[in-house]
Amino acid sequence: ACYLNSSLSKTKRQETLELIKLKKIKLIYISPERLKSEEFIRVIKKIKIGMIVIDESHCISQWGSDFRPSYKEISNFYQYINKGVVKVAFTATANKVVQKDICKTLDLKNPFLFLKSFSRKNLNLEIIKCENETIKNLALIRIINKHKNQSGIIYCSTRKTTENLVGFLQKYNISTANYHGAIKKNKKEMIQNAFINGNQKLIIATNAFGMGIDKADIRFVVHYQIPGNIENYYQEIGRA
Repeated sequence: ACYLNSSLSKTKRQETLELIKLKKIKLIYISPERLKSEEFIRVIKKIKIGMIVIDESHCISQWGSDFRPSYKEISNFYQYINKGVVKVAFTATANKVVQKDICKTLDLKNPFLFLKSFSRKNLNLEIIKCENETIKNLALIRIINKHKNQSGIIYCSTRKTTENLVGFLQKYNISTANYHGAIKKNKKEMIQNAFINGNQKLIIATNAFGMGIDKADIRFVVHYQIPGNIENYYQEIGRA
């Protein structure tokens, strides 16, 4: 298996492309944005592809959470590969409108649909009514203390709220890191790695944090502010 992304040096990228060309690779991990790369297309035209798998396929639909225009253009890539390719799409959040969009955009002809219940028995969902910010902050501290030394994520709607909340919790000697879209790439990686490795237990973040987070011991997810839609909420609680 291999992956192609911007973290690879030019030399490493060329070596990887050469291995693909020589049919030494069985699985290629790639972002939809890179499917437009002429360098990649030149190589891929020379080999036979058996299957295309699209993960997080709700991103295809503008009605889904985390919409990314490049997902819409995946079907343009079909012209460069052999016919008869098996197409598979996965997502945890797709209502009927989003399902229809996925099938249409990916040109899936009479596909098999495998649907599971949205009920997650391993998750306990709780709504806490808070009359004001003071009560909300006290409820948050209670939750954090209940899960002392356990990993958790607190989601906020804005960058400013994440920063204010970090400052507030530091007054109570609660160690946190904040994560949002405006943080520089190397700092994002540092925060993410510290969380994955268990060196940083608590992350306060906007919805920029979480895609691809595969951590087995996230014990709680708090929405300090209400997320944009029910799909976002479902994606984010699924990280617990």
